[in-house]
Amino acid sequence: MGRIPDGDSRRSGWWLYAACRHATKLSAGDDDRGCTRSETRSRERPVPGGLDGVGRSCERQPGAQSKSGGASVPGFKCFLIHPGIDGFTMVNEQELRAALPHVARTGLPLLVHAELPGRVDAATRRLAGADWSKYATYLESRPDEAELSAIQLMISLCREYHFRVHIVHLATSQALGMLRAAKSEGLPVSVETCPHYLHLSSEKIPDGQTLFKCAPPIRSRENGEKLWQGLREESLIWWPRIILLVRPR
Repeated sequence: MGRIPDGDSRRSGWWLYAACRHATKLSAGDDDRGCTRSETRSRERPVPGGLDGVGRSCERQPGAQSKSGGASVPGFKCFLIHPGIDGFTMVNEQELRAALPHVARTGLPLLVHAELPGRVDAATRRLAGADWSKYATYLESRPDEAELSAIQLMISLCREYHFRVHIVHLATSQALGMLRAAKSEGLPVSVETCPHYLHLSSEKIPDGQTLFKCAPPIRSRENGEKLWQGLREESLIWWPRIILLVRPR
């Protein structure tokens, strides 16, 4: 399939997000954390018509939950960096500003893949001659700063447009401070992380093993421990989307 041009009306950086959740108990095994798994089965579909389609879709979504008791459409999702999926693209700040008044009126959250491309592009150019079979090279190409700048942007836009923002699959523990401050300010900001960021570490990933490749990337053991510490904090709102491990009270 050929790539859909950026200006084509079929190409959209906005997805409706439908999900239903259930929780199960995980066996602790060799890990003494004794975790609960909250699992979300999701169905995502592009919003046709680009930004105009977002406005029309927002008008059709009066609330976060359907009355059917089954699957619901609780929000929108976007990427701030290209996801590498043909027919689906990223949105930039200008496009966000055009859509957020519509999103805010619905009361539905905007789920955001929070990496900005500038830092990633610069790092990738700098690593042009590096050995890309090494995990360390891939990790260096997706720096913490890409996440931090994206999250800072979304917090700023949340403050300006008063919409609910949810940061999906947080990988960098360095963002916990700004997220904590946003919650203290009373902003409607929530966040999630994933098991691979909590249980795996960059130090133990073998070179050439693309099974461990994800974006944002799996970072250091110290970073993972700080994410665990963040999960214990009641000052942060952690919301399960795909799979989120949380400690019981």
